[in-house]
Amino acid sequence: MARERDTTEREFKMLKEIHGGMTIEQAAERLGVSTTTVDNWRDDLREGVEFLDSYIKVDFGRRNRMDTTVHPIFLPANSSEVYALLMILQEYAKDHPREPRGMMAEKLAGKVHHQLTLYARDLVDKNLVESGVGVPDDVCPNFEKDNHGGCEPIYLTMLEKSVARVSIVYDVGDGESACVRGKLSCRCPVQPGCVRVEPLGAADESEDLEIEYDKIVFVELLGK
Repeated sequence: MARERDTTEREFKMLKEIHGGMTIEQAAERLGVSTTTVDNWRDDLREGVEFLDSYIKVDFGRRNRMDTTVHPIFLPANSSEVYALLMILQEYAKDHPREPRGMMAEKLAGKVHHQLTLYARDLVDKNLVESGVGVPDDVCPNFEKDNHGGCEPIYLTMLEKSVARVSIVYDVGDGESACVRGKLSCRCPVQPGCVRVEPLGAADESEDLEIEYDKIVFVELLGK
């Protein structure tokens, strides 16, 4: 659980710089400080920090390597921009139900809405309701890693982003299952609630396979 404390500007810079993994020595060189300073910052950030109702944490690996759980992004937006952002996310989620990206869009809308002041909610919520998309359910922005595994939306989206080869086992009915090897496609599926897969060796997108998200049993990473 993140603890409340004063976090310096340089510590936040370190959180951003080490995203993707870095040793204490590499971080010290990148930030222009001593390894002792970086080590002290790392210890301070070990339990995570709260920033604008969000939580960011440092992960620790072997051989003095460390990484952050997220990109520490701060987006200063006025109420009109927030309204537009929530409209886009809510409409995408509504148009792509039970799809990994649609489910993530719904969660992102909830994270944005959770951070709004009461004044901003009064301005935005009424228009969201009148537009027909509705007000998103609040989601506390405790940020998550990409590599959860299994069939979680954030994991499937990570695999799509990384252009990795995967093996997908899915239910085809009557107690039977099938398996396809390929890459998760960045093209939106034609059928709602599906994940689009580019099978290995396919000639073009006409051979893409669409699998209902609810029928995916297991996803295994094969590598690039």
